[in-house]
Amino acid sequence: MIYNVDVHICFSFLLTQGFRMLEHRAKHKGLKNFRIMRVCLGDLSRLIVSGGGHRLTLRDRLERRKEADIMLDARAFLIHKIL
Repeated sequence: MIYNVDVHICFSFLLTQGFRMLEHRAKHKGLKNFRIMRVCLGDLSRLIVSGGGHRLTLRDRLERRKEADIMLDARAFLIHKIL
């Protein structure tokens, strides 16, 4: 199945803004050793199509754009057992 990423791009932008806001607040409160981790739980082998028509997997997109610090494949055996 192929998905368009327009909604994903908008959602990613909003998340990025949220991360920046949290980091800003932590800095102003003087918190030390504060770090936000971006976690993606999804079907990492899912094929997506960019606005320009390029096809790539969700994992490839996340790695290329550095959109997640931790990637969990929802289709992995361990995740199925947990859920």
